[in-house]
Amino acid sequence: MQKKYKDIGTLFLKPQILFFCLIWLIFLLVVGTIAQKTIGIYAAQKLYFSSFLFWFGIVPLPGAATVLTLIFITILAKLLFASPWNIKRSGIIVTHIGALLLLLGGGITSIFSYEGSLTLAEGEQRDYISDYHERNLVVLKNDKPILMIPFSNLHLGGEIDNSALPFRIKILEKCQNCDFIERSETLGVTAKYRGAAKELQLVKKPLDLQDERNNSGLLVSIHNVNGGENIHLLSEVIGGEPRINVRDNEYKVSLRRKQMLLPFKIELIDFERQLHPGTTISKNFRSKIKLIDGDLEWVTVIKMNEPLRYKGYTIFQSSFVPAVGTQTSVFAVVKNIGRLFPYISCAVVGLGLLMHVFLSIPQWRRPQSAIVVLIALSCFFLPASAQAKKFDYASFEKIPISHMGRIKPLNTFARHYLQIFSGKTQFDDLSASQWLSEILFDDKVAVERHIFEIRHPDLLLLLGLSQRADPYYSFQEVFDALSDHVDTLFILYQDPQENLGLAQRQLLVLHSKIGIYSDLLENQSLLRIIPPQWGGDEWSSPSNMFEKGQGGPDTVRYMALLSHMSKSYQARDYTQWHIVSSDALAFAYNMGGEAVNPSFIDLEIQFNHFKPFEKSLYFYVGACLLLIILIIFQYRVLIKLAFLSTLVGWLLHSGGVVVRMIIMQRPPVSNLYESILFVSLIVVMFGLLMELRNRDGLGVLIGVIGGVSLGFLGTRYANGGDTLGMLVAVLDTNFWLSTHVVAITIGYGSALVTGMLAHFYMLWRCFMVSRQSHLYSLEKSMKDMCLVALLFTITGTILGGIWADQSWGRFWGWDPKENGALLIVLWLILLLHGRISGQLRTLEFITGLALTNIVVALAWFGVNLLNVGLHSYGFTSGVAQNLALFCIAEFTMIMGLYFFLLCARRSKGGLN
Repeated sequence: MQKKYKDIGTLFLKPQILFFCLIWLIFLLVVGTIAQKTIGIYAAQKLYFSSFLFWFGIVPLPGAATVLTLIFITILAKLLFASPWNIKRSGIIVTHIGALLLLLGGGITSIFSYEGSLTLAEGEQRDYISDYHERNLVVLKNDKPILMIPFSNLHLGGEIDNSALPFRIKILEKCQNCDFIERSETLGVTAKYRGAAKELQLVKKPLDLQDERNNSGLLVSIHNVNGGENIHLLSEVIGGEPRINVRDNEYKVSLRRKQMLLPFKIELIDFERQLHPGTTISKNFRSKIKLIDGDLEWVTVIKMNEPLRYKGYTIFQSSFVPAVGTQTSVFAVVKNIGRLFPYISCAVVGLGLLMHVFLSIPQWRRPQSAIVVLIALSCFFLPASAQAKKFDYASFEKIPISHMGRIKPLNTFARHYLQIFSGKTQFDDLSASQWLSEILFDDKVAVERHIFEIRHPDLLLLLGLSQRADPYYSFQEVFDALSDHVDTLFILYQDPQENLGLAQRQLLVLHSKIGIYSDLLENQSLLRIIPPQWGGDEWSSPSNMFEKGQGGPDTVRYMALLSHMSKSYQARDYTQWHIVSSDALAFAYNMGGEAVNPSFIDLEIQFNHFKPFEKSLYFYVGACLLLIILIIFQYRVLIKLAFLSTLVGWLLHSGGVVVRMIIMQRPPVSNLYESILFVSLIVVMFGLLMELRNRDGLGVLIGVIGGVSLGFLGTRYANGGDTLGMLVAVLDTNFWLSTHVVAITIGYGSALVTGMLAHFYMLWRCFMVSRQSHLYSLEKSMKDMCLVALLFTITGTILGGIWADQSWGRFWGWDPKENGALLIVLWLILLLHGRISGQLRTLEFITGLALTNIVVALAWFGVNLLNVGLHSYGFTSGVAQNLALFCIAEFTMIMGLYFFLLCARRSKGGLN
């Protein structure tokens, strides 16, 4: 019997099985993710990811469930029947055990777990949850369900004739997503129509991509035992379900979400939603609830990222229903007996990969010099350059203001809006603080200053403005031009954005900018510089202060100081301006109390003036120029200079990231812009480490390419103004931001380094035939970096799943961003497994590593273009075209090099 099992197990030891399973899983991942754009996440999940088979026309194809089962069997067979366990293979063995635990946990979760939503108004209690997706036609007898039929099993014209029912139900109309409109009089409504069916009729709507938003409906006829017929409308959103009385029994027929009973009750006592001050961005949700279990009752609080766990159930704060008066909270309730598997497998896989890296590359030494130092921080405490103007803005620009959910210096506020209007944070010789003081205190000059950047010739033609070499126009010019197009603007605002041309969209944007500029000139409602005096966290602007009852003695004195500032500015009294602005700053600090941290204000001012990321980019570009000169003139000493320039740039870069962390009091990555900053930092760091080890200039070249390309990309995403944004509620957890997000971005960076190394390997093979002695060490470096990339991407992906489990109650939901991270993991595993098992020869392995850059770009940026799912951040118009050009150029170059080397291999027996 043991031999029989062994013979069966050895069938799955063939490396081709796992290799082609990985290829098919990657294919399903890509196809299923793209399909979410048209059919939604839930439908794509059911079709491609949860199914064992799906149909392509008349051809059945294996779904992800089948593929994952095969992968589980092959890994298990490898552990049981492959070569003996030993120290050398211990890292691989531990990693595969972790993978088995992860797959096993996923299988258990898919079979035994269930989840649903619980919506409660304040004062309401409930002991059941509603399924997100499944609907049932339910018949209740004396309020007890006696018949439940899934909505998917109902068919037009079909009849429900059950012995438990004293009547028959016939399906007349059915729609999965319905609109309800007033019934047309021409239909001749008869006495058969009852309840809502008298007034309303069903109209089919296209399915919503988020399945839980679909509102299903039925039109049914109910035939009683006496042959009578009544027609009713059933819906999950409209009440008035039919009631049939038969022999002292009351029957109810309803259409509702599938319900699952809980072994306890939950009552909502109070719901509170906290916003970032001055915004509609949620900072946190919290629900005060009473949990009732028999005779036991106790009160507790559920917050975002702080769920309640009880009797195997986990209750999460999911969302809320906007309402006036009584508040309504939405909870996600999950029961998952396999929830601990991802936690355990994460630790096991991480340990195994670390063991494998350590055992496979023992030649790695600690860096000969410590690169990660705090020298860069000293750059931010250098004195700012002296003001060229006679006005001293040092105090004025530090005045705290509440803007976009946080307290910041007035200088940051000014830079934000100056960049929105002009595309710059300093306009010629006019600093942001100077511009703001002008617009606040000297509106006659402000309306005539050429500040609005307009480059599109069609927009200029539409506005009747002449095209200039210097494409800047004044507020007065643009305002007068827009006044002639009021009717056009009204029509454009009614049309969907996707139907508008580029010039029309820019016209609407320009109109919005003029509105903001006008507010700064007149109402100044955006200028929330007056702290609250009577509690709360809402700061006020001078124009709306008394409307909200925020005034008081200190407010009057502060307003007087601001008035004196205005007068001294208009009188050009430089001495008085300096005195009054200093007094106003001190008074604002005192009024702001604990909400204002002067040290952080000073640090942010230094950060704004020093511009560390801009300066680091200068050093990266300088290193790039030195390498170009090196290639032309072969001056070896330039390698050291290029290394030094790159190192200084990296120190400035890392210092900038650290200062942002200090100012915001959170880890370094929370949005797309910050991920670009951090990934470029990682790429440059790995390049410097490689240069310290190999000292051949390649590490510097890798670092420079990453620093320059991603640095310029980052400047594009910084064009929106203030980049120090506040966190939405679900991200407001420093632990997960510092583990999952940082790990996955390190994975992105190391994967990009791997791809760049593969590029140089192929170029070297093609054009440096006589100098190929170090190709072996280069290939070894690629494998090492590939392992590092796999370590961080798989750890970051699993940690992301754990975060999702903590926040939303589910470890994995096939969200596009999650699929993107998994795509990188599967791609790297495919290449490593293919190389180790002999499925990929050296040329194909290197080509696959070179294509990693495309995979990372699609996983990092591409999934955002779908605009689907919980992680859809960073959507930017025009990025699709740039991403497509990058991928096409990369693919063309790599495949060109591949076929060149392939021909060389066949003709000369070259690269195997």
